[in-house]
Amino acid sequence: MSKAKNIIDMCEEEWQVKYARMEPSTDSTLKKYAPGEKKFDVQVYDDPEATKKYGRFMWDQSSKPKKSQKKVTMNGYNWQLQWLPDMTEQKDGGEHLWIRLGDSDDYEDYGDDIQALAGYLQEVGIKEIDRWVEKGFEASGFGGHNYVSLYWGDADANFISELAQREKIQLEKALKG
Repeated sequence: MSKAKNIIDMCEEEWQVKYARMEPSTDSTLKKYAPGEKKFDVQVYDDPEATKKYGRFMWDQSSKPKKSQKKVTMNGYNWQLQWLPDMTEQKDGGEHLWIRLGDSDDYEDYGDDIQALAGYLQEVGIKEIDRWVEKGFEASGFGGHNYVSLYWGDADANFISELAQREKIQLEKALKG
């Protein structure tokens, strides 16, 4: 056995495992302009039960892993990749944008309309996002434990995933108007 192969084998043994599966895309632009189009993102999880999300590759990302890949680099780390069975359909056919302003408000369903969501945020005085936090963001008047909850959820507002980076950018641009 060559020295190089030995080193590769040792490195692979130390790589931790992530789990991936194909899931219906959460891309709001795709949903708006091509609602009948069936595209799939690759969702990566920390656990084989697919309950702890680690990251998502959107359907059109060139770096999206293929099912034949056994390794992936995410957030600067190398991971062994084990594939789970695909999720081909959502329970109700889609994910919904859910938002709640601070602790005292109720959750509001914005479907997949980021532009309407931006309009609502402008109406309530939010013109800029200060920083993104887990499952939402902080803005003027909404910080700490009183942040704005914003995420993709099912029809009953159960958390599915964070907004993708490009969706966050799209919302920030829409707020600036």
